[in-house]
Amino acid sequence: MKPENELAMIAAFYLSKFGKEGLRNLGFQSYTQAFTQVGDRLSVNANSVKNWRDEFDPYYDNGRRGWVRKLRPSRQKIMLTFDDLSESALRAVVFDILSPERRGKVETELHTALLEIKASETPRKSRKSVDYVPRRPTGRMAEEFFLALTITHISTTG
Repeated sequence: MKPENELAMIAAFYLSKFGKEGLRNLGFQSYTQAFTQVGDRLSVNANSVKNWRDEFDPYYDNGRRGWVRKLRPSRQKIMLTFDDLSESALRAVVFDILSPERRGKVETELHTALLEIKASETPRKSRKSVDYVPRRPTGRMAEEFFLALTITHISTTG
C-alpha cells in the first residue's frame, strides 16, 4: 500500500466519524467534492476515498449505514490510532495531510503510526498457477462408461 493511501484513509476516517460537521469544517460543500479533492491532492482514486469512508461508517452515528463487514487490519489500526482525538485535533491532522507544504511534516510525525498501518495490511494472495493434470485412466474409463450408458438410454427411449 502506498503512503498516500494511508493518509487518504485518515481523511476518510475523519469524514466518517464527524459526518456533515467534519465535511463543513474542512471547507467542502459535498462529499463528492471532498472525495475528489482528497483524491487529487493525494494522487488517490476518489472512489477509494469514498469506499474507505463507507468502511468506517457503521461505527459512527453519522446517518449513513456504510459497509457492514469485518474491518481490514489497516482500518482497525487507523481507528485505534485516531479515534480518541477530538474533532479539532483530527481536523488539524487532515488539514496537514491535504496541504502539500505541511504533508512532509505530518508524515514525519505520523511515521510510526503509518508504518504500523502499512504493516497491518497483509498483501493479497497472488494467483497460483495451476498445472494441467491429464485425465487419469480411471477418469477415461468413467467417461466411456457414462457415454455408453447415455447412448444406450437414448436408443431405448428415443
